[in-house]
Formats: sequence, C-alpha cells, structure tokens
Amino acid sequence: MLQYHLIKQTSKVGKNKGKTIYRAQSVTRGKVSFDAFCREVSDGSTVDVADVKAVLSRLHTVITRNLERGFSVEVGELGTFRPSFGSVEVLEEKEFDVLKHIRKPRVLFHPRVAFASSLQGVHYERINLDDAKVGEYLRPKKKPEGTPDAPHTSEGTGGHATDGHVGV
Repeated sequence: MLQYHLIKQTSKVGKNKGKTIYRAQSVTRGKVSFDAFCREVSDGSTVDVADVKAVLSRLHTVITRNLERGFSVEVGELGTFRPSFGSVEVLEEKEFDVLKHIRKPRVLFHPRVAFASSLQGVHYERINLDDAKVGEYLRPKKKPEGTPDAPHTSEGTGGHATDGHVGV
C-alpha cells in the first residue's frame, strides 16, 4: 500500500493559476537498508548475504565503467541504464566549448515494462504526517514561531516520473 498526504499550494499555471489547490504527495514508510535488502535477497535464493553484497558492489562498478565508456547497460528484468547529458545552446558551431557548454552528465534508468508496471494493482492510503505510522525522519520539522511557511520536502517524498525515465 502506498501512502500519501495532501499538500496545499497556490497553482502557478493552467486553468487554476492563482487559486489554492490541494494535491497528493507520496510518502515512503521508511528506507530498507542495504544490509536488510541483501539479507532478503539471500533468503529467497541459494546465495549467502556476503555473495549478494559482493555481486551488487561489482554490479555498480561494472555499470559505472560501461556508462563512462558511453555504453547503455541492460540489467536483466530491471531495465537499462544509460548515460546522458545536456548542453547549452550556442549560435555558431565555432563558439561551442565542451568545458563551458556541456552540462553535468547523469545516469538515466529505463525500467523494463514488467518492472515499471509492477505497481499497477497498488492501493493508496491517505495519512497525516503527524501520524505514528510515519517514520520520525519523514515528519515535518517544527518551525520556530514567526517563521514563514515553506513547502515540505522531506527525504522519501517526491513526484512521479511521467515518461518512465528516472534520473539516478
């Protein structure tokens, strides 16, 4: 079950521009540690925890090495990682300077269809961030009196990718 809470904001674009609106913001229940993840993978296989950790560590190294060389890397049922970067526009070809005009590279992840659609049948639960069900680190910080309101951006909350590509 995925959890969400409603946030109140003023719409900045579209038909509701300038109006107060409410929208759902996802909230995670917490984080599964790397050790716990490796134990769970190990429990469902014939491989022990140390081997799972070693393979995942090596996986990171191999993916990074291939991305740095300009390759996309297919990772089985999960999907494909690929390198990408942006660029600043220039008017003349001779003006282009790779050090000034290419933006920081990033890793894009394209999940396989089966993996990307694995949450299709999920249910949703509305929560209050002050609820005991929400981890301490996800609760909004108490603001000192007289501090202006700011949007809540706790770790573990976020939006949704609309095109199936997730920047990593």
